[in-house]
Amino acid sequence: MFLKSIFKHKQNMTNLILNELLYANYFHDCIKESKWLIKQDFCPSKGAANYSFLFLLFNTLENYNPQNILEFGLGQSSKITTQYVYNKQPNAKLTIIDNNKTWIEVFSKKLSLSKNTQIELKELETLANNSIRYKQAGLVNENEKFDLVIVDGPLGVNQETPRTNIINLIPQNIAKEFIIIIDDYERKGEQNTVKLLLKKLNDLKIKHATSVISGMKKQILITSEHCKYLHWI
Repeated sequence: MFLKSIFKHKQNMTNLILNELLYANYFHDCIKESKWLIKQDFCPSKGAANYSFLFLLFNTLENYNPQNILEFGLGQSSKITTQYVYNKQPNAKLTIIDNNKTWIEVFSKKLSLSKNTQIELKELETLANNSIRYKQAGLVNENEKFDLVIVDGPLGVNQETPRTNIINLIPQNIAKEFIIIIDDYERKGEQNTVKLLLKKLNDLKIKHATSVISGMKKQILITSEHCKYLHWI
């Protein structure tokens, strides 16, 4: 039984590595002739954005052209979103939220920042179940509508329902045609948060579609019906 368990674990790890390598090839093939993703100095890892996440994000920006993006968590994915606004859609707006002042100061120097990109420092708050999120009060303009929301912050490990800011954006701050990308979906906490999110969408009778992609980490893509085609690309 013990040997069987070890074999199954090794098999699972092998599958994860193969999936990651597959998405690495997808990603590099997609970006090699990109006219807007000029800086390609990515450092994907399991602790940061991995290749399936980078591929999903690039593919979304390439094929949908969102005009108002909200990104929770500054990191490798921001190398893509900032270049998208700087080079591909200069009239689009990007808001990146993070809670670490030093990280913002250091990492933002690596980014192409246009006048339409704002990196905002926000404090954290702890919920009754000890899960954390960005302080909800005044997080975004109450009249703002985002058509792409990327959820990869704040720190979500070992929490029951991390990163629940996305739930509070609905319906007021989500555009009628929307895309939501949530990273780290292999973790139970993020799965719990997604269950709450999908319940709210269902309760409000907002039609949507979901799909999950897997490399070394998992991401879930949630879109309005109009953007359903993104699940097939």
